[in-house]
Amino acid sequence: PDEQHAAERAAPDPEDPADAGVATGTREGEAIPDVPRVAVEIAALSDRACLRALSRTAVPFIRVRQRVPGVVLPVMVRGPVRGVTIRGRGTPVEQELMDCRLALALARYAPTLRAMGVRELRHISLHRPASAATLARHPVQTRHPAGLAIDVAAVVFDDGQVLDVLRDFRGRRGAPVCGPTARVPADP
Repeated sequence: PDEQHAAERAAPDPEDPADAGVATGTREGEAIPDVPRVAVEIAALSDRACLRALSRTAVPFIRVRQRVPGVVLPVMVRGPVRGVTIRGRGTPVEQELMDCRLALALARYAPTLRAMGVRELRHISLHRPASAATLARHPVQTRHPAGLAIDVAAVVFDDGQVLDVLRDFRGRRGAPVCGPTARVPADP
């Protein structure tokens, strides 16, 4: 039953009108083939190498010296990341706890965002601490409990336009959002 539900969530209903949209991917492969290589390089950095690399980006940050359970190398980003402000939705302060590797990945991605006119990313969630029971079973965490993930809620452009994920995303839960089988629904 669980496998069936997972398959239903992963495969779009062929009769859904949203599936009749425009294909977003190609069968030839990745649009940006070097992205996985960059991610692997960042993930493989030692703590010292990550801090040095992040320092070279001129991202304002401080190393968090106290232990943050689940986070290997916690840093507090205290200002724009190469011209892109990153803050919690509704939070006026730029002070974000994350693993050094996520901060470095955001610094690598920020020039692409700036080239598209993005000045701010507002997130719903960045670091979410794991429960004590989870930490006891798995001291090294992944994704949000490790400070290695960000859920972007809105993108703010230089001209003031705001793309809000909840309001503007027209995808369908469980349907692919990128790749050869992804579809963009027709405009309403």
